[in-house]
Amino acid sequence: MPSYVVLGVGLAIYSAFAYYLRFTQDDAFITYRYVANSLDGYGLVYNIGERVCGFTNFGWTVYLALWGALGFDFIAVSKITGFLLGGGVIWVTYLLGRRHFSGYGIVGIAFPVLLLGANLSLAYWSPAGLETAAFAFAVALTLHWFLSFNRLLALGIAMSVWLRPEGAVIAGLLILIEVLIRRSVPRFTLRASAIAFLLSLPYVLFMYFYYGSILPNPFYAKTAFGWEQLSAGLGYSWLFLKHYGFLGAPILAGLLLWRRISLFEKQLLLFVVGYSLYIIVIGGDVLKVHRFFVPVLAPYALLTAGLSIAAFRHLRPVARTLSLGAVLVGALAWVVLIPWKYTVDYNTAEKGLVTGMSKLARGIAEADDRSFSVAVTTIGAFGYELRDHTVIDMLGLTDSTVARHPQPPVAGVSSTWRESKYNAPYVLGRQPDYIVFSTGMKPSAPAEKVLLLCPEFLRAYRAVTFPQPRDPASGNVMLDIAYRRVRPIPAVGGKLLPAEFVESFTRGQRFYSVGSYDSARYWLERAQSFGDSARPYPELTYLIAGCKVAMGDAETGYDMLNRIVADDSLMYNAHLALYMTEIVRGNKDKAAVHRRFVAEFSPGQVPILDSSVAVYLSASGRK
Repeated sequence: MPSYVVLGVGLAIYSAFAYYLRFTQDDAFITYRYVANSLDGYGLVYNIGERVCGFTNFGWTVYLALWGALGFDFIAVSKITGFLLGGGVIWVTYLLGRRHFSGYGIVGIAFPVLLLGANLSLAYWSPAGLETAAFAFAVALTLHWFLSFNRLLALGIAMSVWLRPEGAVIAGLLILIEVLIRRSVPRFTLRASAIAFLLSLPYVLFMYFYYGSILPNPFYAKTAFGWEQLSAGLGYSWLFLKHYGFLGAPILAGLLLWRRISLFEKQLLLFVVGYSLYIIVIGGDVLKVHRFFVPVLAPYALLTAGLSIAAFRHLRPVARTLSLGAVLVGALAWVVLIPWKYTVDYNTAEKGLVTGMSKLARGIAEADDRSFSVAVTTIGAFGYELRDHTVIDMLGLTDSTVARHPQPPVAGVSSTWRESKYNAPYVLGRQPDYIVFSTGMKPSAPAEKVLLLCPEFLRAYRAVTFPQPRDPASGNVMLDIAYRRVRPIPAVGGKLLPAEFVESFTRGQRFYSVGSYDSARYWLERAQSFGDSARPYPELTYLIAGCKVAMGDAETGYDMLNRIVADDSLMYNAHLALYMTEIVRGNKDKAAVHRRFVAEFSPGQVPILDSSVAVYLSASGRK
């Protein structure tokens, strides 16, 4: 069998998985917004007039902008290029396997190619719109040229650096490998790195003079070195070893058999271990499905193949081929079956996130024709839909103030090291017209929870719903939620409420969402006890009224809703509930008053409300 048939089979498997898992990662839309603003003449900025480098893939961003300038759909280009370069990683693996394993028959060449072709993470990330596959391809080429002592190594390092800052880590790692292997001054890699540095100078100088910093802003937003970060990196790496690393057996075997393995396998082993240590130190990645390990997949597959061949090297050819084939079948079953549910679940969740945030952004834009601003913790697809609007990233990826000048940690608000940077007074000081939480009305990220502890937020913002199309299966209408500013914020910086307020509020919402109204009422009333007793937070009172109604005390709930709108005429949710209640009670004049308030804040809600009312009146025999 010709060896290129093996390559074709590996690419076919990869293509099938990539097609099945196809999606666009939410973070890719951050890059897309930078590209779109550049093409519109505003420069490489996320918000017009704000020079903040909120991306970590400079070369990829420039590449997409060039295609866009030529009139092509740069989003489609990003996905097609990623898919092709994911296949390119398999091709480079095939070249290395053919060079080093061809003496062991077709199975020797097939082992790393098929193992990589069946890898779900490679198929997951390649067409997702990010630079992941391009960087992995650049790293694979760099490693290939390093192993073959090719002068093109400088080009490979430069490509890696342009695509991601980790390209500099690749150069440092190869220098170290040459020192350890050759036990001499690493002239070859040092020379290539120096040339690569010169080739990267335009990128470095642009970053410094345009953005004022060589490092991208996410470095400041996410950096928080400590044990928690190291622990997260260890967990991230262990999960990779369970899914694709065969519990680290190839690494352990390579270290134990160091004196007996080939030079090729030693270099692969050092690269895998070195880059894995880097991933551990930086704490892994906030994105799942092993994105940071994708550049390691090719060398790990080659290392696994090399050590498996070494284990059966002394067998007769037929026995060796059969043994290698059996190991390969088992390895393929491992890398597909073990991470399958994990990969598909995250794939489904990410598709849902992108769809939901895109619909919410469009719903707000359809309901509000102003040049409004929004603060949000998930800025990808949401921000891309609202390219003409200022979008404030509450986690600081595209906001230098949040990233570099966060407020001190708030006692009682739990946080991970990745979410430790937030600045609620600064966000409120910018008076965004809308604030969007990633989970609707309920806060989840620390940046969201701290906002709910600010009296200024509680006074100025009210939850507003934006209807989505009916579910064709159930006929239900899904409602997306955002907080809309209904009053100006005169000053920011007052005393925060105790953390127990937001924790109790969150628990109450959680119980409310699953229909446990007695428990929900307990926690909501407990949250209310930590707030302003003279002017209770109306969103809390609204939910408590909902609990009363659901538990059979409709009159008390009705009275509470009327008191809410009497105290705060801009309380949208109460008007929405009272509109339907007054229709049921036959009070058309009162219903019309509440309908006008609903129409002011969410015009798209009105046709759905009217439709529901018409259905109810028809069913009840009323007009």
